[in-house]
Amino acid sequence: MNPDPNAGASLPKADATVVSFDHLNLTPLRHALAAQVAVCGLAGHALDDFILAVNEIAANAVTHGGGGDARLRLWCEGDQLRCEISDDGPGLADERPTGGQVADLPPPLLSERGRGLWLARQLCGLAIDSGPLGTTVGIATTRPAPGRTGLPVVAPTRPAPPLLCRRCLAAPDQGGDA
Repeated sequence: MNPDPNAGASLPKADATVVSFDHLNLTPLRHALAAQVAVCGLAGHALDDFILAVNEIAANAVTHGGGGDARLRLWCEGDQLRCEISDDGPGLADERPTGGQVADLPPPLLSERGRGLWLARQLCGLAIDSGPLGTTVGIATTRPAPGRTGLPVVAPTRPAPPLLCRRCLAAPDQGGDA
C-alpha cells in the first residue's frame, strides 16, 4: 500500500531541499534527484519507482504549468521520503470525461497523453491540490528500515550534479555554494 502523501506533506520542513526548474533541466534534475534519494536509503525498484513518479510530475509541471519555472521540494520525514512539485498553471480538471478523479483511472487506450499522473499514482502515494492559481502534487514513498536498502544501486558512470538548495539557486557551474 502506498503511504499517505497528505500526512504532514504541507508542513514546511527546515531541512527540505528546494529547487526551481524548467523544461531545459529536467534531465539534470532527475539525475541529481536519483543521487540524493539513494543517500536517503532508497535503492533498486523503490528508487526507480520514486524517480519515475517524480519525473512524470515534473514533466507535467513544466508542460502544463503556465510556462514558468516549477518548484520541487524534497525531504525525509520519519520513514517517509516526500516530494512536492508546484507550478503556476491553470489547474487540473476535477474529473475525467469517463468518470473518476484525475489520476485514478488510466487515460483512454488510444490517447497519446495523460498517463503521467496515473502512472505516478501506481508507483507512489500521490496527493493533488489544484486550482486556478496552480497545482501542487505531493509524492511519498516509504524508506526501508535501516540495514534493509533493497537491491544494490549501480553507481552512475559520471556524478550527478547536486540539487540546488534554498541558499544557492544558481546553477552548479555558476559557482553556487551547494
